[in-house]
Amino acid sequence: MSNIYAPTDPKALHAKIVSLLGINVANLQLHRDFLYNNSDVIANHFDMRQFCQFSDDLDEQFGGQGLDEVDIVKELGLDIDCGSSMCVVGWAPSNPALKEQISALTNDYGDRWLTIASLFIDRSRDVNLFDYVFGEHWSDDLGTAIERIEIVVEAATDASYDNAALLAALANSDDRQHDRSISLPDYLEEQMDHEWLASVVNYVPADDGY
Repeated sequence: MSNIYAPTDPKALHAKIVSLLGINVANLQLHRDFLYNNSDVIANHFDMRQFCQFSDDLDEQFGGQGLDEVDIVKELGLDIDCGSSMCVVGWAPSNPALKEQISALTNDYGDRWLTIASLFIDRSRDVNLFDYVFGEHWSDDLGTAIERIEIVVEAATDASYDNAALLAALANSDDRQHDRSISLPDYLEEQMDHEWLASVVNYVPADDGY
């Protein structure tokens, strides 16, 4: 019987890890390009801790119209005077390449921001890849946010054992990252590759008990 943690079939292992983490490479690429191409504007209205925060003027402008934050952001688009501060996910409704998908999602009930977040990474499992890419603990630097997306895209696209292990390690980022100002994970040496991989397969954080 083959061992999933051994690199006997690295492409199969890589495909399993990408699937378990629910990575939507295409949407991540679309959003990375959008953030990069509009970085001059977005950097002026960017906060890793806020999905969307409006000024008093906008509250008055849209008050009583029955619109939620997603609807308002879609109407505002990339207006640099919009008075809002948005995280990586918060900018998704302003991305024309994601408009059709988001329009379909915003007809659903529940937490719409979490639903929009699912366009990029599955959040239904006890892993923290979403936290590595979008977590509020990172510094408010758009460049490093884009770099983190690129790291995930490249690791998810290039099928290899090393990239499978890297993705599994990134899925354990919550509370492990010590330097919040850099995009590269600074905790990779804390566990062995097979421990990172086991954590994703078994739905639990990696620790010294493996």
